[in-house]
Order: sequence, then structure tokens, then C-alpha cells
Amino acid sequence: MRTLLILIAALLYGTAAVGGAPTQPERLPALGRDLVRPLLLPIVWRGLESASRRGSPEEYADKGRVLMALVPQWTEGHVHIAGQLAFDASIAQSDPDAALDRLVAGIDLLSTSAQIYSSPRATETILRNQAAFLYIRCAQDLDLATAFHRRFGVFPDERVEAYMRAIPRFADSEHLQTELCFSIIDSLPTRVLLGESPDRLLAEVSGALSLLEQLPGDTDSREWHASLSILRRYLVSPDDISFVELAAVPRLEKIVAALRERRH
Repeated sequence: MRTLLILIAALLYGTAAVGGAPTQPERLPALGRDLVRPLLLPIVWRGLESASRRGSPEEYADKGRVLMALVPQWTEGHVHIAGQLAFDASIAQSDPDAALDRLVAGIDLLSTSAQIYSSPRATETILRNQAAFLYIRCAQDLDLATAFHRRFGVFPDERVEAYMRAIPRFADSEHLQTELCFSIIDSLPTRVLLGESPDRLLAEVSGALSLLEQLPGDTDSREWHASLSILRRYLVSPDDISFVELAAVPRLEKIVAALRERRH
């Protein structure tokens, strides 16, 4: 996965940013960043990997911020970095408060991303992922949800709604559950391409299925539920369903294409 991410980053740092600019240029002037980036990026990435295995959440977040500053326009990469805290590091904790610390650190890291690089598209991506991180993890772990409510005095769903309402086009939406559900589904191909862990992919698929079960039982929702159920089965027991069978599910076309790319 490291090779894939470095290649993506290499493409990004050779491309001019579009739709926005770093909001704190004094911290890492664009010219200086472009000159040192080819040298620093592999070093910083190795440090980030080391921190993910042996460091504290604070150390990982600090190194993540450095990498974000080196590739400010790579919002999906920022989401990947934050997700390591919100999912992998959080799930590894047996204590709900320790798990919450890491979830909150991941969500806060996305806020840092918004400060480093600001554009309407990047801001929406960040808010959608903050909502998804919180919803999926708290739906996955009720003790974590209780810890969140105890610490912040609001229920996770209230904060999820606040993140979604902060997106201008969803501000007055009467279908936030639908918006969040398909935000999660739409992100799955990118998650696959970035090599996210099977546990995280399974958590996101399960989160989307949970939301689908709360939506009106129209044809579209039922078909998506059936399709994602097959995907979940593939992730849980890949020996029980072949890749050919998975590829035959029309609604999973983009996800299957990403899985095929990763297989090669």
C-alpha cells in the first residue's frame, strides 16, 4: 500500500492545485514546499507508518499534519490518514474512552485538512467524512457512542447531522439519512483503491446497510441493500462467493472495478 500511496502523492505534487489554495502559506510556502517535497515525502511517509505501528495518536496526528502540508490538495489522502486513527487505532482499543480519543483525533485531523487546503469540493469531502466516521464508529460500538455522549453532552447522531447540515447543499435537506448513506457508498471505490483494511471496508458497508434499513423501502433502497449484502458477504467470507459472482452485481460496478485494480 505504501508504494501505491507514494505514487498517488507523486502525481499530486506534480499537479497544480485547483479550486483553492493553502490557507496558511506562511507555514509552508508553496515554492519551498515544491522544492523539498520530492525529498521529504518518502521520509515523512515512513515516519507516519512507524507512528501508526508504535507511536501515540498524538504522534501519528503530528506526522499526518506534516504529510498533509506537503500535499495539501490531496483531500482523499488526508481522509485516509485521519481514518487510520478513527478506525484502525480506535478499534484496537478495549477502553471506550481510549477508543473515543482516537476517533476524535481522526475527526479533528480532518478539520486540520480544511485549514490547510480550502475549496468547496474539499470542504464538502471533509464534512461528509467527519459525519461518516462518527456515524459508522458509533453504530459499530455502542459503548463508544455512550462515551461520546458522556464527554460532549450530545448524541452522536446530533453531531453527525451538524456535519451534514454544514454542507450548503444539504443545509435544508429533509433526507439527510439518504445523503449520508450514499456518501458512504460513493466513497467505497476510493477506499478500496487506497488499500483500506478489510475491517474498515466492512464497517463502512455495514454502516451503509444500517442506513438503508432506515430508509423508505422503495425499489432503489431494496436493490442497494441486496447488492451491499452480497459485498459484505464477500468481505466476510471471500471463499463463499467468487469474484465473478460479485462482478455480476450491476450496482457494484465501480467497487468491483476498484477491487480488480487492487488485485492487479
